[in-house]
Amino acid sequence: KDELNYNRINWRDIGKDKNITRQEYDLINSKRIANSNYLISKAKKVVKQYNDKFNHSLSEVKGENETVQATQIHHIFPVQDFPLIADYIENLIALTPNQHFIYAHPNNQTRLIDKDFQYICLLAKTNIIFNDTQGVYDWKHYIFVLNMGLKTTIFSQVNNEWELLRSIDTFYFDFNKSKDPSWQYLL
Repeated sequence: KDELNYNRINWRDIGKDKNITRQEYDLINSKRIANSNYLISKAKKVVKQYNDKFNHSLSEVKGENETVQATQIHHIFPVQDFPLIADYIENLIALTPNQHFIYAHPNNQTRLIDKDFQYICLLAKTNIIFNDTQGVYDWKHYIFVLNMGLKTTIFSQVNNEWELLRSIDTFYFDFNKSKDPSWQYLL
């Protein structure tokens, strides 16, 4: 069958204004992507510097036998699914390479997120944010990240750390224990 269908939407034109050329759209889009990547890189640098200074470069997720430096900055809610919060430091967490590529992304498949470990990351990040005496993290930004990442507005109603933790629990209610007991989060 002939592939030329005039009433079919061309996949290259999805999201493009009909009044601009593909070349113009590609230029605008590439600038937007470059700016987004810059902002994400900048946010990762802030989290890394904060972690190096106030957490001795260790993972924000405390493991029983974990002494390796946290060299990976992980998006708790993935970039491809949540681009609007990709550059929020409240959505980033410092992990060890093993935590990142084994626990956060099962079998090193970075398109996948382990929900149990995501829950652990949220508990750890909540603890970091509440203990931040430097004013680096922003409570309202964290609420926004949680609302966006969990597709709700319930976090706008919480007033303290315990209400926040209880609200996070409601989204991960079937979380009992990590598959490896040594990875239980030490709050």
